[in-house]
Amino acid sequence: GITVTSGVASDTLHLQIQFLFATLSLNAMSIVVMLSTYKYMSYQKYLGELDALTNVMGRRMFLASCDHLQDGWFLFLDVDDFKTINDTFGHDAGDRTLREVAAGLQAAFSDCGIVGRMGGDEFAVLLPRPLPEPELTRRLEQFQSGIVGLLGGSSKVSCSIGVSRFSHPHELEALLKFSDQLLYEVKRSGKGRYLIRDFTPRSL
Repeated sequence: GITVTSGVASDTLHLQIQFLFATLSLNAMSIVVMLSTYKYMSYQKYLGELDALTNVMGRRMFLASCDHLQDGWFLFLDVDDFKTINDTFGHDAGDRTLREVAAGLQAAFSDCGIVGRMGGDEFAVLLPRPLPEPELTRRLEQFQSGIVGLLGGSSKVSCSIGVSRFSHPHELEALLKFSDQLLYEVKRSGKGRYLIRDFTPRSL
């Protein structure tokens, strides 16, 4: 009910507009901070799911990423005679071997799949899209030849690999078990090789 001059009214309006913009800016800054914090926390959680030694997916993250399998290849492998490597060359050499094996798998398959360390010297690879078998075997050979000289001298590094081809949705646990059986079949027949077979529910 107070009459003011046009100058006071104009100044009051300007103050109200400034206050509105300040409030909007503060809200926008709050949203940016909240989004940045969320992304940072998500990134930290992601880093926590990586294997600390090899920097590939840890077991839990890898298995979670394998949901809804449709068709592709599943590889399960371990380092041949890994205990001997540790006992002969020391645990530092063993750790270096695991890092290089993981790096070799990433180099061979990261463009078409995911790599995870399942524990100890065991690794798994999921290729969730059809890859021609000749191309798969070329990459496997490339991987094996890339790790053979890791220890230097006459000592050779190799992996035994079970490879399952699947073409329909399957339970991951059954696929992992079948691939593990293939791996140990390779172990019994001489190590340092890979064995490829089709997986079906009747395979187990």
